[in-house]
Amino acid sequence: MIQRVKSIIKDTVFKLLMFLFRSKKTSVKSSRIGICTLLCHRDINLFIYNLMSFFYQIKKNLPVYVVDDGTLTPKDIRKLHKYFTVIYESSPSSEKKMAKILKGYTNIYTFRFDRDACILRKKLDAIFLNPFSRFIYLDADLLCYNYPQEIVQWLDSDSKTILYTGHLPYPKDFYNNPRALMEHCCRLLFNERFSCPIDPTFNSGFLCIPGKDAIRYQRLDEVLKFFYKTYFAYIVVAEETALYLSFDYQHAKKLPLVKYVSIWDLQEYLKCFSEKITILHYSGAAKYFKFRLDAVKLALKNNLFRQTVHTSL
Repeated sequence: MIQRVKSIIKDTVFKLLMFLFRSKKTSVKSSRIGICTLLCHRDINLFIYNLMSFFYQIKKNLPVYVVDDGTLTPKDIRKLHKYFTVIYESSPSSEKKMAKILKGYTNIYTFRFDRDACILRKKLDAIFLNPFSRFIYLDADLLCYNYPQEIVQWLDSDSKTILYTGHLPYPKDFYNNPRALMEHCCRLLFNERFSCPIDPTFNSGFLCIPGKDAIRYQRLDEVLKFFYKTYFAYIVVAEETALYLSFDYQHAKKLPLVKYVSIWDLQEYLKCFSEKITILHYSGAAKYFKFRLDAVKLALKNNLFRQTVHTSL
């Protein structure tokens, strides 16, 4: 009973604090660089905290391209427009556009419109359809704790590097998670099959992509063809696995693990925190048990993310 009351209080404070947030809109819309994401109704408030923390730390506001997974409400969309410069793409609109651009890529098309595959396949919409020359893909459930020097340097440059995050080294028992063990084993095999040097703990929740040509469409099509042969196309991490296997390998770089971490198990959460942590991705159980309280603490610590910011890049 006590835990239930605490949870209600935490969720209430989490929602109420947003009324104190200032707008982080840009004064000028630019197609040079921006944020993109696939967003659902359940994560709308998480995403607002995410962007508030990120823009606060980089001291810039960027336009945000949002692909609706089909669950966003009119209220959700108004809330996003209240705080940010948003380019909104409805689910029917993104489906129509993806159907058009994927002509000639049979396996990508099949995967994108395969309703038996995980809905995360729609992340491809945000990456393929966003209007930016260079872009950062963000999942909703991240928080930015400190100045992300590597990201700011990338933003201010014309670097062709793809920046990505990974996980802490897994223990041999994979936190008693047989599914995660199986997925990791498959990734090791795929890396051998496609001669890929990218860390198999790759996570697609935070990506800096220097342009859409950093993704090899033909290779992505071949990878997904192989995934269907092995049934991996129906695994939750199929989208992000296929994505990293289709990157321009020579330009892919893993961000320092001590500063940029993705976690899905609560034991990982306990291991990763230090004063050096810069961006933390709360996937899996950590998203439901830790994100809201940490977000409230961070908002209060950073004066509810209020500061005078620059315009867009």
